[in-house]
Amino acid sequence: MRIVHVYPDRITKVLPDEPLTFYVTVEAEKGPARHFEVWTDIPTREFPKGAIGGYAVPLALTEKQEEFHIYSGTVHPTRTGFYEFSVRYKKGSKWTWRGGNTRRRTRTPIHVEPAWTTGILYNTFVRQFGAEDKDGDGIIQPGEGGTFADLINRMHHFKKLNITAIYLNPIQMTGELFRYEEAGRQYYENNLTNQLPLHMHPGSVYAIKEYKSIDPELGLNPDDTETDQYLEFRRFCEECHKNGIRVILDVVFDHTSRDSFLQRIHPEWFVYKIDPKSLEGDFITRKHPEAGGYWGKPEHAFTPYDHGVFWGDCTFLNWNYYYGLQTWAPDHELPPPNPDIENMREYFKSVLRYWIKNYGVDGFRLDVAYAVPTDFWHEAIQESRTYAHRICKRHKLNPQAQPMAPLSPDLLFIGETYVDKVEELQECGISMLNGDFAWKLFDVASPSTQLKVPAAAV
Repeated sequence: MRIVHVYPDRITKVLPDEPLTFYVTVEAEKGPARHFEVWTDIPTREFPKGAIGGYAVPLALTEKQEEFHIYSGTVHPTRTGFYEFSVRYKKGSKWTWRGGNTRRRTRTPIHVEPAWTTGILYNTFVRQFGAEDKDGDGIIQPGEGGTFADLINRMHHFKKLNITAIYLNPIQMTGELFRYEEAGRQYYENNLTNQLPLHMHPGSVYAIKEYKSIDPELGLNPDDTETDQYLEFRRFCEECHKNGIRVILDVVFDHTSRDSFLQRIHPEWFVYKIDPKSLEGDFITRKHPEAGGYWGKPEHAFTPYDHGVFWGDCTFLNWNYYYGLQTWAPDHELPPPNPDIENMREYFKSVLRYWIKNYGVDGFRLDVAYAVPTDFWHEAIQESRTYAHRICKRHKLNPQAQPMAPLSPDLLFIGETYVDKVEELQECGISMLNGDFAWKLFDVASPSTQLKVPAAAV
């Protein structure tokens, strides 16, 4: 007897209560039918209690063909998470695993995604959403930008739109050091979306100075001068949850601002060059002969190099993963490894936990997701959802002790990509991808170079 095919045969994403059918196609053989079953750890409506180490889902012989027999069985998953299944069969009293013995058996991953993945997401850039030229001078001055209070005051509008979640561009404090370059001065002065004088320009929200901070300008509230940005953001999250709306926060783990506090206390998490915006020259290590003049100094921290462009106001975090350099500058030297990579990984997981615990954030949009190791995302997503389960349970038992919690522990993770690593990002556990797919798929000028992207990514 030979198993010809098993379906699903690769990582598969399903929603809670969506039917998941397993199929096993085998060569037809004479004599009594074998007993086939799927061994899995997926919580399902049919097997709500499950079992330690997994449980068996019996498969029935559903179709007989001249050469093949097909066995199948259907379950309905109930809980978001990363699971797997294996196939085994028995003839007589002996069980045989597909792929070998118990340790070597073939395991196929199943990702049960949040049910609200199919909802409507509303994106707002807080700084501009409620901006108002109150004095009529034609310039959005400090104090006239958008705030969390503006979002709260439009909650009735969000409700009318029947949105499921509000996705906020980064709300953390942005860097101030080296954000203006001589070559970019003309752009900043004439950018109509940011009408502040050059010296007061707030800079890019994607150059984050401190990951567990909130920009104080977003917390200004003329109706309540006793409040601050942290209380205002909490009030925003509470209002969203009261109205059944989830909150998705943007997180930027590929790079920081040049004056990030992390660059001061963890200089080893970064890499350095004499010219930080050049692919030429050595990376400066702590043991380099010229380390004293360059290593650990923010003005010499290497600038992210992405799609052939240097991002001058940011500095590159060393994940021991060099997708940008290996893709767009494959012949150039790679940075030295980060000697403290495990502590850095744990810190960034703690950033996710911070927003889950203190504000009940329901999901995250992962900026430049393709430039961060996919094994980190897989661990971070799994651990964050486990943590959210604890927070939600604690909140339900004692709201005073745990006042904030996500609406449910089924956190949503959205990865940004520009058709880079589409399959890898989906397979590591990210639920959805966003990026500029359309023009790459339908490039009229060069149809021969059109890319084939899985439908789930669009």
